Amino acid sequence: MKKTLLAAVVAGCAAFSGAALADDGQVKFIGDIIDAGCDVVNDLSNPLEVQMGQIAKTSFSGTGSTAAEQNFAIKLENCPTTVTKASVLFSGANVNGDNEKLQLTGAGTDPDVAEGVALQLVDASKNATLPLYTRSTSLTIPATGNIDLPFRVRYIQTATAIVAGKASGTANFTISYN
Repeated sequence: MKKTLLAAVVAGCAAFSGAALADDGQVKFIGDIIDAGCDVVNDLSNPLEVQMGQIAKTSFSGTGSTAAEQNFAIKLENCPTTVTKASVLFSGANVNGDNEKLQLTGAGTDPDVAEGVALQLVDASKNATLPLYTRSTSLTIPATGNIDLPFRVRYIQTATAIVAGKASGTANFTISYN
Protein backbone atom coordinates (compact mmCIF):
# COMPACT_ATOMS: atom_id res chain seq x y z
CA MET A 1 0.00 0.00 0.00
CA LYS A 2 2.82 2.41 0.94
CA LYS A 3 4.67 1.59 -2.28
CA THR A 4 1.55 2.21 -4.36
CA LEU A 5 0.91 5.58 -2.65
CA LEU A 6 4.56 6.61 -3.08
CA ALA A 7 4.48 5.67 -6.78
CA ALA A 8 1.28 7.69 -7.26
CA VAL A 9 2.82 10.79 -5.58
CA VAL A 10 6.01 10.54 -7.68
CA ALA A 11 3.97 10.14 -10.87
CA GLY A 12 1.81 13.13 -9.94
CA CYS A 13 4.84 15.33 -9.25
CA ALA A 14 6.40 14.34 -12.55
CA ALA A 15 3.20 15.19 -14.42
CA PHE A 16 2.99 18.72 -12.96
CA SER A 17 6.71 19.56 -13.12
CA GLY A 18 6.50 20.16 -16.89
CA ALA A 19 4.45 23.30 -16.28
CA ALA A 20 7.48 24.94 -14.66
CA LEU A 21 9.47 24.48 -17.88
CA ALA A 22 7.02 26.20 -20.23
CA ASP A 23 8.43 28.71 -22.76
CA ASP A 24 7.80 32.33 -21.74
CA GLY A 25 9.43 34.07 -24.67
CA GLN A 26 12.04 33.90 -27.37
CA VAL A 27 15.36 35.50 -28.24
CA LYS A 28 16.47 35.74 -31.86
CA PHE A 29 20.15 36.26 -32.62
CA ILE A 30 20.55 38.10 -35.92
CA GLY A 31 23.83 38.91 -37.65
CA ASP A 32 25.98 38.53 -40.70
CA ILE A 33 29.38 37.05 -41.35
CA ILE A 34 31.35 39.58 -43.38
CA ASP A 35 34.45 39.08 -45.51
CA ALA A 36 36.53 41.40 -43.35
CA GLY A 37 36.26 44.69 -41.54
CA CYS A 38 38.08 47.89 -42.35
CA ASP A 39 41.74 48.51 -41.60
CA VAL A 40 41.95 50.54 -38.38
CA VAL A 41 44.84 52.99 -38.77
CA ASN A 42 45.32 53.56 -35.03
CA ASP A 43 45.07 50.05 -33.63
CA LEU A 44 46.60 48.77 -30.38
CA SER A 45 50.08 48.57 -31.92
CA ASN A 46 49.87 52.17 -33.20
CA PRO A 47 47.71 54.15 -30.75
CA LEU A 48 46.45 57.61 -31.63
CA GLU A 49 47.86 60.31 -29.35
CA VAL A 50 45.82 63.47 -28.79
CA GLN A 51 47.86 66.32 -27.33
CA MET A 52 45.83 68.10 -24.64
CA GLY A 53 48.52 70.66 -23.78
CA GLN A 54 49.08 72.46 -20.48
CA ILE A 55 45.85 73.90 -19.12
CA ALA A 56 45.64 76.36 -16.23
CA LYS A 57 43.34 75.47 -13.31
CA THR A 58 41.71 78.87 -13.88
CA SER A 59 40.38 77.59 -17.24
CA PHE A 60 37.65 75.86 -15.22
CA SER A 61 34.76 77.75 -13.61
CA GLY A 62 33.31 75.05 -11.36
CA THR A 63 32.15 71.45 -11.21
CA GLY A 64 30.92 70.36 -14.65
CA SER A 65 32.79 73.07 -16.56
CA THR A 66 34.97 71.95 -19.46
CA ALA A 67 38.22 73.14 -21.05
CA ALA A 68 40.80 72.36 -23.74
CA GLU A 69 38.56 70.58 -26.24
CA GLN A 70 40.57 68.80 -28.95
CA ASN A 71 39.42 67.18 -32.21
CA PHE A 72 40.50 63.68 -33.20
CA ALA A 73 39.34 60.99 -35.62
CA ILE A 74 39.35 57.22 -35.74
CA LYS A 75 40.55 56.47 -39.28
CA LEU A 76 39.26 53.45 -41.19
CA GLU A 77 40.73 52.46 -44.54
CA ASN A 78 40.19 49.79 -47.18
CA CYS A 79 36.66 48.99 -46.05
CA PRO A 80 35.11 46.27 -48.23
CA THR A 81 31.97 47.20 -50.16
CA THR A 82 29.95 44.83 -47.95
CA VAL A 83 30.66 47.12 -44.97
CA THR A 84 28.51 50.22 -45.34
CA LYS A 85 28.40 51.84 -41.88
CA ALA A 86 30.64 52.06 -38.83
CA SER A 87 30.35 53.27 -35.25
CA VAL A 88 32.72 53.31 -32.28
CA LEU A 89 32.35 52.21 -28.66
CA PHE A 90 34.94 53.57 -26.20
CA SER A 91 35.79 51.74 -22.99
CA GLY A 92 37.86 52.70 -19.98
CA ALA A 93 37.77 53.49 -16.27
CA ASN A 94 35.04 55.94 -15.32
CA VAL A 95 34.86 58.37 -12.39
CA ASN A 96 32.61 57.25 -9.51
CA GLY A 97 30.39 55.20 -11.83
CA ASP A 98 29.78 58.12 -14.22
CA ASN A 99 30.43 56.88 -17.78
CA GLU A 100 30.51 60.47 -19.07
CA LYS A 101 33.84 60.93 -17.28
CA LEU A 102 37.01 59.01 -18.22
CA GLN A 103 39.37 58.68 -15.27
CA LEU A 104 42.88 60.07 -15.57
CA THR A 105 45.62 57.44 -15.74
CA GLY A 106 46.93 56.84 -12.22
CA ALA A 107 44.11 58.76 -10.49
CA GLY A 108 43.93 57.81 -6.83
CA THR A 109 47.22 55.89 -6.91
CA ASP A 110 49.85 58.26 -8.35
CA PRO A 111 50.44 61.43 -6.26
CA ASP A 112 51.62 63.29 -9.40
CA VAL A 113 48.22 62.99 -11.14
CA ALA A 114 45.86 65.97 -11.17
CA GLU A 115 42.76 65.79 -8.99
CA GLY A 116 39.28 67.17 -9.54
CA VAL A 117 39.31 66.70 -13.32
CA ALA A 118 38.61 63.91 -15.80
CA LEU A 119 38.38 63.51 -19.57
CA GLN A 120 35.11 63.62 -21.49
CA LEU A 121 34.46 62.26 -25.00
CA VAL A 122 32.19 64.00 -27.51
CA ASP A 123 30.53 62.45 -30.58
CA ALA A 124 31.39 65.23 -33.06
CA SER A 125 28.86 64.06 -35.66
CA LYS A 126 25.98 65.00 -33.33
CA ASN A 127 27.82 67.40 -30.98
CA ALA A 128 26.87 65.46 -27.85
CA THR A 129 28.73 63.90 -24.94
CA LEU A 130 29.58 60.26 -25.71
CA PRO A 131 29.51 58.11 -22.56
CA LEU A 132 31.87 55.16 -22.25
CA TYR A 133 30.33 51.85 -23.38
CA THR A 134 27.84 53.67 -25.64
CA ARG A 135 28.00 53.40 -29.44
CA SER A 136 28.66 56.58 -31.39
CA THR A 137 26.54 57.68 -34.31
CA SER A 138 26.79 55.15 -37.14
CA LEU A 139 28.25 56.87 -40.20
CA THR A 140 28.03 55.76 -43.82
CA ILE A 141 31.34 54.66 -45.31
CA PRO A 142 31.89 56.30 -48.73
CA ALA A 143 32.58 54.29 -51.88
CA THR A 144 36.31 55.04 -51.49
CA GLY A 145 36.30 52.68 -48.49
CA ASN A 146 37.98 55.27 -46.25
CA ILE A 147 36.40 57.31 -43.46
CA ASP A 148 37.44 59.48 -40.52
CA LEU A 149 35.01 58.99 -37.62
CA PRO A 150 35.04 62.41 -35.85
CA PHE A 151 35.27 62.88 -32.08
CA ARG A 152 36.39 65.46 -29.55
CA VAL A 153 37.87 65.13 -26.08
CA ARG A 154 38.00 67.72 -23.31
CA TYR A 155 38.72 68.06 -19.63
CA ILE A 156 35.77 68.28 -17.25
CA GLN A 157 35.92 69.52 -13.67
CA THR A 158 34.66 66.80 -11.29
CA ALA A 159 35.19 68.41 -7.88
CA THR A 160 35.14 71.84 -6.26
CA ALA A 161 38.92 71.95 -5.89
CA ILE A 162 41.44 71.11 -8.61
CA VAL A 163 44.96 69.94 -7.75
CA ALA A 164 47.51 70.46 -10.54
CA GLY A 165 49.33 67.44 -11.94
CA LYS A 166 49.59 65.01 -14.85
CA ALA A 167 46.30 64.78 -16.73
CA SER A 168 46.52 61.95 -19.26
CA GLY A 169 44.08 59.14 -19.91
CA THR A 170 43.53 56.09 -22.06
CA ALA A 171 40.42 54.76 -23.74
CA ASN A 172 40.19 51.61 -25.82
CA PHE A 173 37.72 51.42 -28.68
CA THR A 174 35.81 48.82 -30.64
CA ILE A 175 34.52 49.35 -34.18
CA SER A 176 31.04 48.08 -34.99
CA TYR A 177 29.90 47.63 -38.57
CA ASN A 178 26.18 47.89 -39.40
